[in-house]
Order: sequence, then structure tokens, then C-alpha cells
Amino acid sequence: MKKVIVFSILILLLFTSCIKMEYEIFKSYINSYYDYEEFILTLTDSKNIKVTGKTPWDLADWKSTGNQKKIYDNLCILHNDLNYNKKRGYIVSTDWGCNYKGTFTEISVISDKDFDEKHPAGSSLNDIVRFLSTSPKKFIDSNYKSYYDWINNYPGNFNLENTVRDFINVRWEDQPCYHPIDKNLSEITISDLALVEWFVIIFEKQPDKEKEHEITVTIKEGDGRVFTPNITMVFE
Repeated sequence: MKKVIVFSILILLLFTSCIKMEYEIFKSYINSYYDYEEFILTLTDSKNIKVTGKTPWDLADWKSTGNQKKIYDNLCILHNDLNYNKKRGYIVSTDWGCNYKGTFTEISVISDKDFDEKHPAGSSLNDIVRFLSTSPKKFIDSNYKSYYDWINNYPGNFNLENTVRDFINVRWEDQPCYHPIDKNLSEITISDLALVEWFVIIFEKQPDKEKEHEITVTIKEGDGRVFTPNITMVFE
């Protein structure tokens, strides 16, 4: 028995000795980009709509070469992420700075039925929908100096949807690098959508008559793709 224990300890020591912390100066905060094949809508326990990507695939990272390196560099330029220049350690791969390429240009919400007098079937519902998300763009644009205090300044509207806490549960050191986005969808700009990976939409009012609606969220990407996921929503 003692021999087995000693052998196990030796194997563990051998394994751990091969795993070493590597250090590197990162030019950009986002060190790895990925893309999605599609976006899906799910109804949360709070009766809100959560929009997330499905089937992610690696696009490019700071170690890329060739054409992938060009893709990575162009995304860093697009997002103004060029002067992070911070020395950080990682084991095998980084556990921060991995982000959807974040180039949404427009998001709109419609229903297949009349919502009220001002919103007939097929018309934009953006003015009665709340948009909740997070992004590191403000941190990056501030020359990496603007941090958000999630402990003492938790956004009030984020309490309307418990699942958003799952998305801000990134590495503790990096949580302050992600700022909240809490706006009416009709007020959202392209700048607000930069580096957004997920979002929740909350209806700020109930429909007048029909309670069951098929909601379609149109997501336009900077590369020309258009996603139109939909979901059936029964209002109370």
C-alpha cells in the first residue's frame, strides 16, 4: 500500500513539474477571438429572453500566424485594443481576454402579432425592450484605466434577470474590466454593441390583447451575416 502511495505522489510531482506558469507582455487585452455559427433564444425563469451564441469556434488569437494573425490584428485595430502592454502569467492558455469578435451593427425585436396600438405585428418593439449585457470596450477605450465596481454599484435593472450573474462571473481580477450595458434597445448604438458576447432583452410592458407571441430577434453582423432566431413567448 505504501508503495502505491509513494508511486502516486511521484507521478503527481512529475505531472505538476511539467506545468509551468508562462509570462508574456500582451499588447492587447483581448488575446483570443471566437465566432458563432448561430444565435439562439431561450426563455429564462424570469420570463425574459436570453440571446447567446451556439457552436463557437476559434477565430484567431495572439499566437496566430499567417491569415489568422491578420484577422486577429484587424480585430484589435477595430476595437482600439492596441496598448494594453501588460505582463501576465498563464498556464497552457489564458483564462481572460477570450471574447466573441463583437461586431454587431444592429439588433431589432418584432412580434408576429399586434402588441398594442403603437406596435402592430411586424413593427419594431425596440422602444419597449430593455437591453442588458456587458462589454470590456469602455475599459479598452479608456486606455485600460476605467474599471467598474460590481460590488458597490451593481446595476439595478440587472436584478430583473438572475442569469446575467452567470455571464459576469469571469476571472475575479477581470470582472471590473467589463462594464454593464443597460439601455432601452432603441437607444443602443454600434459603439454599445462592440465586444458584446451575449445579451438579455426584457419587455418593459405587456401586450394589450394577445398573450402568446412569436418573438424574432434580428441580429446584424459587421461581416454581413444576419441572424433571425425566434421563440414563442407567453405573456402573463
